[in-house]
Amino acid sequence: MNIFFLGDTRGAYRTENIIKALFELEYKNVYINSFSNNKFFKNIANLLMIINSDVVFVGPIQHNNRLIRVAKFFNKKIITDFYMSFFDSQVNDYKQTEAGSKKANKLKRIDKYALENSEIVIFLNETEREYFCSVLDVDYSKLNTVIIPLCIDKKPKANLNYFHRKSEVLNLCWVGTFIPLQGLDKIIESLKIIVDEGFTTIHLTIWGNSLMRSEPYKEIIKNKGLDKYVTIINKWGAKEEWYTFIKENCDITLGIFGDSLKAKHVVANKVIDGIAFKTPTITGNSSGLCEFFNGEKNIFIVHNEPKDIAKKILEISEMDLKTLETRIENSYNIYEENFSYENFKKNMSSLFKILN
Repeated sequence: MNIFFLGDTRGAYRTENIIKALFELEYKNVYINSFSNNKFFKNIANLLMIINSDVVFVGPIQHNNRLIRVAKFFNKKIITDFYMSFFDSQVNDYKQTEAGSKKANKLKRIDKYALENSEIVIFLNETEREYFCSVLDVDYSKLNTVIIPLCIDKKPKANLNYFHRKSEVLNLCWVGTFIPLQGLDKIIESLKIIVDEGFTTIHLTIWGNSLMRSEPYKEIIKNKGLDKYVTIINKWGAKEEWYTFIKENCDITLGIFGDSLKAKHVVANKVIDGIAFKTPTITGNSSGLCEFFNGEKNIFIVHNEPKDIAKKILEISEMDLKTLETRIENSYNIYEENFSYENFKKNMSSLFKILN
């Protein structure tokens, strides 16, 4: 089977693991779209690879590419990894586009075309399948869909210095982009509640992706008098440095706490990252998460309100090490069963058997 992979192969978790799995599964040929700066050469190269392929695999966040229509013209089988919706991200997450506007309608058409013209559509979980199809007015029962969860690389085990009594400071960590979906303002407010209650041996590190977008949060932190309790590091993409930092400095990982419908449906990368580092992980309630986790036995799931986040942080800070480690191991077992590369590769193998 000849496969043409359409997508940016550089620096993205899921994309890199798709490419890795395709090569390890030893399909006859795996072509990757050209990155040539010569537009003419690039178009010819991509056209020839599509013609010589049996399957066009549309990678994460790539279903706006015009080559999908070319593949459809040549009657190629199309697999689309529907990692996100352009319409939902612009209209509901970033709020940069008005619903009903010309641009919003165009984005919705792009999303719907990909869904309705693929032999197989991959979703990360059943909840996100239902959510995205609802947002885009698509009947998912008419689609051929497959669930392949997030694939998160293995991580070094965090030292958890506070819980091993090697540090008096409880270190909280949050990693992400500065968009409303994340609910970072609620995390900062929860820290204010904790400090005001007299628990001052605590620190929050925010590992972000934009100096400019972090500025409003710096202002919030300053206004709440939390300067000495918060550090913002904008080093997105510095993977090894991030790994080392979390291993040596993180006692509790914080997930997403936004109010949007999407926040209440998705499984966020940062949540599974925290579990892969073997840190206790707190996140807002999400129906997507509840497909895999039980908030009473493994991960810590709370209402997405500052007082509830604060209460859970304080509760975990007082847990005995044995109880905490049991919760961490329970979460890690679910990670290995559902979100590890080994499970991802097995799912990819099953995916292509459907086409044969």
